[in-house]
Amino acid sequence: MKPASKGNAQSVNRSAAVAQFNKGNPDPLKSLCLKEISTCKDDFCHVNLGVMHARAGNHADALRTYLDGLGKFPNSSKIHANLSKIYLDQRKWQLACEHSKKAMDIDPGSAVALINHAYANNMLALS
Repeated sequence: MKPASKGNAQSVNRSAAVAQFNKGNPDPLKSLCLKEISTCKDDFCHVNLGVMHARAGNHADALRTYLDGLGKFPNSSKIHANLSKIYLDQRKWQLACEHSKKAMDIDPGSAVALINHAYANNMLALS
């Protein structure tokens, strides 16, 4: 039997941490993301750490995490979509529109981006 590659081991660690998060235990995922965030080769850490901050009501930390992530991964539809949700919560309709549109441009199948974009556009029209 071949030993697990580093990439495969990382995938298993990520999957286990996400499973624990979904069961209500955010600690393994938070630890993993904080450990890997500076060396992450994809948007995984920024997306998940931002979600954890947002769910805890720490929108300023979520915003910082997503903006840092965009600096490293400007074509991440997940970061753009999640950032648009933060802007929706802050009633910053124009910024929410811009980021949800960018997310849809990158990933036209993003339901989160589509919903955020529709809501932001509606709120812009009403204001």
